[in-house]
Amino acid sequence: MDIPNCYDPVFQEERRQLQADQAASQRPVCDCCFKPVRSGSPYYTLSVRKESCTICEDCKEELDESETYLES
Repeated sequence: MDIPNCYDPVFQEERRQLQADQAASQRPVCDCCFKPVRSGSPYYTLSVRKESCTICEDCKEELDESETYLES
């Protein structure tokens, strides 16, 4: 039985992985943990002078938990 090349499972997995890698490379990267932002997750951008910082939701939660106030 001849199976066409389009049904080759190794080829299909390699193509699927290539598409996943390309999609991941286009996602923004968090400047705190250096991981790509998960698909569908919100992220935050902070503009300071001419720099722009991207922060993922997990790092933002850590920042919120570490909130402190300076008392005078």
